Amino acid sequence: MMNHPSSGEPQGSAGTGISEEQSSRSTPFPKGPAALFLVWNRIAPFFISAALFLSGFFALFSPLPFLIMGMTMPWGWLLAAIATNSAIVYFTSGPTVFQFYLLAVGLIGLVLPFFIRRRLSPESIVARTFIVQWATVGALVGVYAVIHHTTLGMELSGIFSHFFDSLLASLSPESREQLLSNFGGGDLGVEEWRRKTLAELPGAIGILCILLIWFSLRVLVNLNPGRFASGLGLDRARLNQWKNAEWLIWPTIASWAVVLFSEGVPSEIGLNIFKICMAAYGLQGLSVMGSAFDAYRVQSFVRILIYSLVILLLMPLLLSIGFFDQWFDFRSKFRQT
Repeated sequence: MMNHPSSGEPQGSAGTGISEEQSSRSTPFPKGPAALFLVWNRIAPFFISAALFLSGFFALFSPLPFLIMGMTMPWGWLLAAIATNSAIVYFTSGPTVFQFYLLAVGLIGLVLPFFIRRRLSPESIVARTFIVQWATVGALVGVYAVIHHTTLGMELSGIFSHFFDSLLASLSPESREQLLSNFGGGDLGVEEWRRKTLAELPGAIGILCILLIWFSLRVLVNLNPGRFASGLGLDRARLNQWKNAEWLIWPTIASWAVVLFSEGVPSEIGLNIFKICMAAYGLQGLSVMGSAFDAYRVQSFVRILIYSLVILLLMPLLLSIGFFDQWFDFRSKFRQT
């Protein structure tokens, strides 16, 4: 037999006789390991990205704290975390490393969640984040040129020279001497290494940015904080459907033709563009491999082993798979089998 409360007794939303306000006040704060985890989860994003970046070995994971915050917390918290981590990098490593961190890591953490929430395809997410990065770099170079009353070319040359001097100063005397010996040694070796480094630097930074964006997106989808991926249609199978736009083939072929039939600065510019385009096809090659692993149910350990072998020793094969997948559509063959 049920006991009905009197009409004058205060009722909670669940009929427990306790109001919601009283219930929320009486909820105890977690204690022990749960409390430590809660505190860590709130405090860690304000320094962990800088720690990962400065560690060197784990720098590849440095955008992840920002991405997790961007998908699970308000934008104000994300901006505050980017500011505190950037300040840590600035005061520990100087302005050069700080600028690279802000453009390569901070922008990914800020822009990537925005494009993900717009339900864009993985290809569009990576491409637009990459464009935002380089547009920001161009805008900052323009601002510096105005402040220093120089041209864009002179400002870029000064930035690259400062980067080279910082790189040279970071080497030990033994490593520096061994490296310069490959370029003739002495002052001549320094100038030759400077020229080669500055000529290849834009392409190397571009490839690094593309890989960092793609890797961050892939890890974020696998972690799936707050189960955001299911609501946005993102999963590992969708990432394995990566396919570059058909028009990308033309700048790839054109840039390689410039490398073959020109010399000097045009050849160096063409080589940098070609490397960035082929990095996109490398991602498509990895997606083809991922689809093959899913189709044939390859174990995770074997996948890691094959990925490592291909990336370290068979990179031309990986690039060729991604490049020719534009015409042969290897993944459709996997689905048929």
